[in-house]
Amino acid sequence: MKNGLDTDISINIDGVDIRWDLTKGGLDFLGTSSTLFWNDPSLLNMFRPLVHEIGKDMFRLQVAHSSSLGTDEDYDVMVTQLGETFEEGFLNWGKAVGAAGWGTFEIEDIDPEKCRAKVIVRDPWELHMQKRLDSSESWGCPFIQGKIIGIFSSAFKSTCWADEKYYLEEDDLRVEFDIYLHELTIEEELEKFRKRRENEKIQALEKIIEEKIKERDELLEKNKAQEEHLLIRSRMAQMGEMISMIAHQWRQPLNAISSASINLQMKLELETFDLEKPEERAACTDYYAKRLRAIDGYVQNMTTTIDDFRNFYKPNKKSVRLKLEDIISRSLNIIQASLVADKIAIIEEYDSPDEIEVYDTELLQVILNLLKNSQDNFKEKKTKDPYIKIMTDEKRISICDNGGGIPEDVIEKIFDPYFSTKGEKNGTGLGLYMSKTIVERHHDGTLSVENHDDAHGAVLGACFTIELGTSSP
Repeated sequence: MKNGLDTDISINIDGVDIRWDLTKGGLDFLGTSSTLFWNDPSLLNMFRPLVHEIGKDMFRLQVAHSSSLGTDEDYDVMVTQLGETFEEGFLNWGKAVGAAGWGTFEIEDIDPEKCRAKVIVRDPWELHMQKRLDSSESWGCPFIQGKIIGIFSSAFKSTCWADEKYYLEEDDLRVEFDIYLHELTIEEELEKFRKRRENEKIQALEKIIEEKIKERDELLEKNKAQEEHLLIRSRMAQMGEMISMIAHQWRQPLNAISSASINLQMKLELETFDLEKPEERAACTDYYAKRLRAIDGYVQNMTTTIDDFRNFYKPNKKSVRLKLEDIISRSLNIIQASLVADKIAIIEEYDSPDEIEVYDTELLQVILNLLKNSQDNFKEKKTKDPYIKIMTDEKRISICDNGGGIPEDVIEKIFDPYFSTKGEKNGTGLGLYMSKTIVERHHDGTLSVENHDDAHGAVLGACFTIELGTSSP
């Protein structure tokens, strides 16, 4: 090829006309351009989704890197077989590959000392394949770009790059390459791009995680506010019941105070004591002192009850350390008179000597709710000889009764919000839901229920168990 080649060759093989136009870079079979092989729709349909999937930049670098492999051998052929100089060998190589539809190669400018050059390729197969695509979809000529970068890097004996500018006009399909020295090889550029893409993915993922965390925090805040609202609503729903409990609790000490005051008044009116005598004055003083101390005790009992009631409705978010028996005692101090009035026996078995950290007001609400539910159930079912058994074991509180248990078809639903077995007039459906919320979310524990049987295997009643997860001292 050093002596030149015919620019237009036509031959016939077994009746097949073949025309090879080296000037235009074309090879025809039976009058059909070989570029149709490159422009087959299946090839375009394979590349287009791939470009969309991995992105133009990654696709171009991948293709350019693949096509650059072996270009050192192409360069050796150019300078040893195809021409006296690199430029002549490159153009003859261009004519050869142009015959397969690669296009017509031109060197517009070259400066080996500065390692710069400009190459134009007209009618390349890559642009023929993309000429019907929108500019936003086209991806240029990375295959030829990789060849150009590899060949000129060998020619200049330095790492080069080729910036590409292509034109997709119907009568002007061409691509121009500006070649210059570059710090990185295609493989290094590809690795750099991969790392950048990886960092972008990490940053995008971090942003998504941040947004999800923000959404979670907002949801938690919203749920917390809703939970606080339900807690207040649940307490307000219990206010009427609490007032009734206090009325029962106060009835006995008020009666005792009234009786003691009447007794003292009668002693004075009847002049029971002869205050002229020293021994009678001493007896009178002792008698009145005992009665007044009793009245003071009744008042202290009433004060404790009203303090417990006041603390129950006081918004308190500070945890305290105390024994479980103390919380149960405060609960019973509020409700016990009401239970006694309904002839409900209380059985207490305590085995929790250590103090634990709890939100006492909230746990008091849970215990009161469970006790009141048993009381209401006894009234509804007219239970004979009703009793409530309260037991503690380390961090566990069990409250069991003999009220006949909970129907199996609703026992799984009783902790759901707004679910009630008492009917609209007697229940809000929030008591057990809030009790479970208080135990699980505020005390890292569990609240569960199961029916327990009597000695004959019949359902005796329900047993609620509070397991607290807070640490002992």
